[in-house]
Amino acid sequence: MGFELALILLGDAPTGATRALRRLEYAAALWARDGIPIDMVQHAIHDGVKLTLNRIDPAGGTGTTDPVADRSFLVDMLDLLTCTVSRAYVAEIRNHPAH
Repeated sequence: MGFELALILLGDAPTGATRALRRLEYAAALWARDGIPIDMVQHAIHDGVKLTLNRIDPAGGTGTTDPVADRSFLVDMLDLLTCTVSRAYVAEIRNHPAH
């Protein structure tokens, strides 16, 4: 899912990104309910983004892109994904506290 989200966010498809983020939020709520630790999910998101970026440009964009802009975009993308997961986890825990 991290791979798919990174591709969507790298592209110019706002409606696709919105749908993908909703699916991520739904999946994260299920993972929270199933007791999967949030750090495992966050690591998987980061790994998926890293894999995507390496597939898109294995050389890391050296000499072909603005590295400062690329870093800024990457931080923004990871912020969006990790906040989505965190928000879903918190909501799920509030709605279904452990007994």
